[in-house]
Amino acid sequence: MLFVSLAAVLAWAVCAQAGEEQAAVERADTRHRISLSLGVHNFWPDRDPHEGTRPDDDGVVTEEEWAYIWDEAYRIQEFDGPTLELGYEYKFERWFGLAAGMGIYGGEKDYNFTVSGFDVKSYVKISVLHIDVMPRFHWMTRWTDLYGGPVLGYYVVDVAYDIDSRYDEHTASLSDRERGDGLGWGLFAGFEFRISKHFGVAIEDRLVSAIADEFEPEDGRPQVGGNVLTLSGTVHF
Repeated sequence: MLFVSLAAVLAWAVCAQAGEEQAAVERADTRHRISLSLGVHNFWPDRDPHEGTRPDDDGVVTEEEWAYIWDEAYRIQEFDGPTLELGYEYKFERWFGLAAGMGIYGGEKDYNFTVSGFDVKSYVKISVLHIDVMPRFHWMTRWTDLYGGPVLGYYVVDVAYDIDSRYDEHTASLSDRERGDGLGWGLFAGFEFRISKHFGVAIEDRLVSAIADEFEPEDGRPQVGGNVLTLSGTVHF
């Protein structure tokens, strides 16, 4: 009787193991992956800080305050913010796929101050649209997927700003925008947990260097890449 029971347990274990292996194979056999990602983007650290000190309304304008006024109205590194991305991957092998994606990030900011009777209000909005291609290398288990690789992208930056100033009854306004584009490159790594054969949740970190031409010409060719950390919902089929 004991022998029969042990044989039954062994048979069940073998069947269970075979089922797990079959499930793993089925997960590996899905060729297509679509992802929708939300996250946060950080520009590269500010290596060109704003000149001077922000003016206060104490009636006396110092040299440092004048330096702030005459310096540029913004630094792109001050516009860290949310990002939204959509991605697709085709897997050629269990361990290798080719992914493509697009996303947008940026932020907006108000620069307002009053000094010596001048009331200045300015609004700046920066948005960066990027399209990326990523060879993706995988290390997969039944429920998890650790992946990474290089990334090459095309980046388009758009800056819109409005400036309004008032002194007594006199007013002046200026609205303008700047655009630039360029290539970016970098590395990424991610980890995905498969909820089922067709659905998963992934966290990914990407570090990219991207230079935009014809943007902020006084400062040369600025860095519009940076670090992106995202949380994704994935669909596999």
